[in-house]
Amino acid sequence: MQWNRIVSVSLFVALLGLPVAAKAGPDDQTTHSTTAEALLAQARDAQAPATDRARAAHKALELGERRRDRSLQANALYALAQVEWTTESLADALEHCQKARILFQQTGDAKDAAAALRRTGDIQYRLGNYGRAMEIYLQALGEAEAIAHHRPDHNSRLAVGHIHVTLGNVLRRTGDKTQALEEYRAAASIYEAERYELGLAGIELNVGNLLFDMGRNREALAPYEKARDLARRLGNDELLSMALTNLASTEVRLGDTASARPAIEESIAICNRIGRSRGNLHNNMTVGDLLTAEGKLGEALVKYAVALELGKELDDLPHAAEIHGRMADVLHRLGKDRAAVDHLLAERKIRGQILDAEEAARISGLRAAHDAERHEAELILMQQKEASARRLNRYLRLGLALAVVLLAVAVGGLLARARAARTVSRQNAELESAYKKMEELSRTDELTGLPNRRDALLRLAEEARRSERSGTGFGVGIADVDGLKAVNDRLGHQGGDRLLMLVARALKEGIRGPDYVARTGGDEFLLLFPEVDRDGLRSAIERVLQAVRRVEVQDQAGAIRPTLSVGLAVCSGGDPEILLHRADTALYRAKSRGRDCFEILDES
Repeated sequence: MQWNRIVSVSLFVALLGLPVAAKAGPDDQTTHSTTAEALLAQARDAQAPATDRARAAHKALELGERRRDRSLQANALYALAQVEWTTESLADALEHCQKARILFQQTGDAKDAAAALRRTGDIQYRLGNYGRAMEIYLQALGEAEAIAHHRPDHNSRLAVGHIHVTLGNVLRRTGDKTQALEEYRAAASIYEAERYELGLAGIELNVGNLLFDMGRNREALAPYEKARDLARRLGNDELLSMALTNLASTEVRLGDTASARPAIEESIAICNRIGRSRGNLHNNMTVGDLLTAEGKLGEALVKYAVALELGKELDDLPHAAEIHGRMADVLHRLGKDRAAVDHLLAERKIRGQILDAEEAARISGLRAAHDAERHEAELILMQQKEASARRLNRYLRLGLALAVVLLAVAVGGLLARARAARTVSRQNAELESAYKKMEELSRTDELTGLPNRRDALLRLAEEARRSERSGTGFGVGIADVDGLKAVNDRLGHQGGDRLLMLVARALKEGIRGPDYVARTGGDEFLLLFPEVDRDGLRSAIERVLQAVRRVEVQDQAGAIRPTLSVGLAVCSGGDPEILLHRADTALYRAKSRGRDCFEILDES
């Protein structure tokens, strides 16, 4: 009750317009302004330690709250979010970015409000919430274009270019490579007009990533080399380390380990010097790949283990799952199948957790948004109280008392509505989380962790529509594990399941980035190869068969090495059922030829 009394007295004094504390004089105001600017400068100093920057941002925020300076609060919150972004404290960064945006909007700072919105999209992207990131980026693009139209200058035009890059990144991650390239081109045209070389270097890096994802490794070398040379000339170590690592990864994939080694060694030196932990994670993975290609499997395992620990430290679940998969492959090649299966199970477990982690992050973001909205309501209420105080000073105490009663009722109603809104929002979030989890489970094969038949049919229909729109062909394949019944008879169903898990893992390793594999039942798998012709399809399936041939399971009688028979069809759209029938016809022809082979059926 004492707290309530204190609040009531303070509210009453505020409404009267009486001074609670002495006003600052001109000299004090100048001192406050100088202090605020110094604190914000410290918080924004990218060369300073993160702890010092965060401390300065907190002090600036406290100063802004004491002075009720919303502009200072907004800038302090955004500076704090930038620090948290660099230190991977993404949940805190999301909360502070959203609060900063609201305050920027209240102070009429459209440019910084748009910047905060874009950074919110960056956080959602890093969390893997690509749909939400896309929504935010599209909204940010509209705001940035409006600013560039009304106040055209170098920075406002660059802001539009930056958002085109982020849109391209989301599209690349979600498989729309053609549209991603268009977004990168839109950004490149802006960067060229503004002579922004660092942005052009980033575009080259993204185009290289796009080609790498599509399996066009040799073509990816040129943009990676351009990004490397530009970053080196501009003195940007972070971008230089990224270009060197990606260049080395591509050279490893092409079998040129001699060229890959100096590139990755330079990237390691840079990341160690600037303290880039995420870069060290990628570098250890790449060194593991290089050692694997050189046949130094024991050393490769050590590097993968280091990368795995870094992934855990950074809470990077997607890369941790990927590393478990690579370790499983190396252990299998070393004949340590039991340990390999353990890593396969760990990979599957983490991939199952990724959805939960993403959903938790999304809910945390919603909660932060609710808190920010509540903070906004409190600021609005404070403004209303101050305005009421000025008016009520001109009236009698009877009018003042009536105003206090009305305000109390309004506050009570606002709080009640806020509580109800939070309850409904929490319930909606819980329901949406449950539905999303159920949807994920309904589209995943329980044994292998691959997509199941339901997901495969949806993906086939999407690919057929994309092929019709773009006019580019694609390949669809049905793969059958040869002689699985004999394996079950020899090893038992548990041993047969273990073999299927290893085959599924080999299929995932054997396909290119944009390709797709699902288990559609029993010993059957569906394969999709976007944007390929007959020659490209032949090369792709030969890699898949080679990957499966490396699988080996031991029992007392010796080694079992599975093989696949695959039927493929080259397509350019059409009814999914007809496409499956054509692939099935090709599979029948392959089976009639014997094991470990494929047959391609061209369009008639």
